Amino acid sequence: MAGALSPAAAQAAAQPAGASAEGLPATLRATVALAAPAAFAPLVGDADAMVYVPLRSGVVAAHRASDAVEAWRVELAAEQPLAAHPGLVLVAAGEAVHALRAADGSIAWRAPTGTLAAPLLSQDGWVIVLTSTETMALRAEDGAVVWKTPSSPPAGRASLEGNRAYVPLADGSLRAIDLTSGAERWTRRLGGAPTEALPFADRVYVGSADKYFYCLDADDGDVNWRFPVRVALHGRPAADRERVFAGALDNMVRAFDRGSGARRWNKGVPFRPMAGPIVIGTTVLVPGPAAAIPAFDAATGTAQTNLALGGPLAEGPAFGTSGGETLLAAVIGDISRGWSLVIFDSSFSLVAIPLTSLPGEVVPIALPSR
Repeated sequence: MAGALSPAAAQAAAQPAGASAEGLPATLRATVALAAPAAFAPLVGDADAMVYVPLRSGVVAAHRASDAVEAWRVELAAEQPLAAHPGLVLVAAGEAVHALRAADGSIAWRAPTGTLAAPLLSQDGWVIVLTSTETMALRAEDGAVVWKTPSSPPAGRASLEGNRAYVPLADGSLRAIDLTSGAERWTRRLGGAPTEALPFADRVYVGSADKYFYCLDADDGDVNWRFPVRVALHGRPAADRERVFAGALDNMVRAFDRGSGARRWNKGVPFRPMAGPIVIGTTVLVPGPAAAIPAFDAATGTAQTNLALGGPLAEGPAFGTSGGETLLAAVIGDISRGWSLVIFDSSFSLVAIPLTSLPGEVVPIALPSR
């Protein structure tokens, strides 16, 4: 099949020299050619043993995570990246959110929303929808509207933590909303449009087009600290227990102390990152349009062995758990060689960032009520 890579060929792809990064996915499980390029990154259905790929041909295809074989496809032109709820894949298309059943692609529910202006967020039973004029919360199990509130156009995807939703706005503000009611908790004006935020119970980390990286107080939005990066930041930050990581448009990834904001290290990559950094255990990955994903030690920034994909990454990679295993799914290729979905096995477990107050008070998320 055009564009498909054999496991042997992908495994033989060159990897730059460097220290070994333990725990990163290393075994190619399966690969399959795609009939069209991907419109957005694939999505690993954490509870469904499926990998979903929205194609530019106006199709959403579900592939078995076990062998990448296509299980079903639905003619639906995704207008934003996909999102998932256990047993469902959520597609924004035609001024509505469509919930497709993981088993066969049939419609479980459809919620009219208007045209989305940012990617969907689905987390812990909530679906947050951002249009150019509204922020809306749906119940994931049936698509019922829990609340909606007027809003200015968003700058990116919302984030959830505890009983708050955080919405980055194109006017340069980050807005905190009470998750159960939709009431505004606070709004903090930054110097430029914010990136997608990384919230914790007591702190919120966010980049801005004003070329600063911010740590805000989660209770009132006050600035705890800010660091002058001197270039616009890009994508959602990531964190481990001690550091927070941010990517920027100068092809650099930077590590900061979570508490003080002191810069711990910064490293360059040979491309403009496609998305924010990804933390896997003790390794930071920076995806971009190349045949390998650069990897760095989270504590020191020391280069690790790059994660080879076997072809140029066409859309951001997807990490997730499926069938009790952690997987990496990616779309690779280009117009000359075609496109393929590759699925890598993982011998590690994702280290989840808990919803905690530093250093460790558990904060529950309220489920959407009927």
